[in-house]
Amino acid sequence: MSSLRLKIGLAVLDIALVVSACTAGYVRYKEYRHARDYSIVLGQITTSELSTQERYSKGRWHTSHTALITYEYVVDDHRYWGSQIRWPLLIQSNTDARELVRRYPRGKIVSVHYDPLNPEKALLDLSHSNEMLYLTFILLAVHLAIGIGKSIINA
Repeated sequence: MSSLRLKIGLAVLDIALVVSACTAGYVRYKEYRHARDYSIVLGQITTSELSTQERYSKGRWHTSHTALITYEYVVDDHRYWGSQIRWPLLIQSNTDARELVRRYPRGKIVSVHYDPLNPEKALLDLSHSNEMLYLTFILLAVHLAIGIGKSIINA
C-alpha cells in the first residue's frame, strides 16, 4: 500500500510542478503584454557599473559580472527610481552585463516605460525576452522525459 501512496504522491508533485511552470510562464507573458501599454517619459541613468563576484568551486575560482543599472524619472511631479531594464531579465551572462553597462552609461538620457496605474513599475527596454518561455519548456521537457522514463521502467 505504501508503494501506491508513493506513486500517487509523486504524480501529484509532477502535476504541481507542471502547473507551477505553466502558471509562471503565463504570468510573465501577461506582464510583458501589459508593459507594451506603458506610458513613456524621459529619465536619466544614475548608476551604471559592473559588479564582480568571485566564488571558489570545484578547486578553482569563478568570476561573474552583474550589471547594476539604476535610473530616475519624474511622473506628475513625483520622482521615481528604477532598476528594471527589460521584462523579464532572469539570466544575465558576463557579456550581457558588460553590454548593459556600455549601453546605459551614467548620465545618459533614456526613455522610461512606466505603468500609468503604478508609476513605480518601470523598465527601459520593451524588447521581448523569451527566458521564461524557454524555462517553462525546459521544465516541461524534463517532466515529460521523467514520465516516459518511469513508464519504461515500470513496464
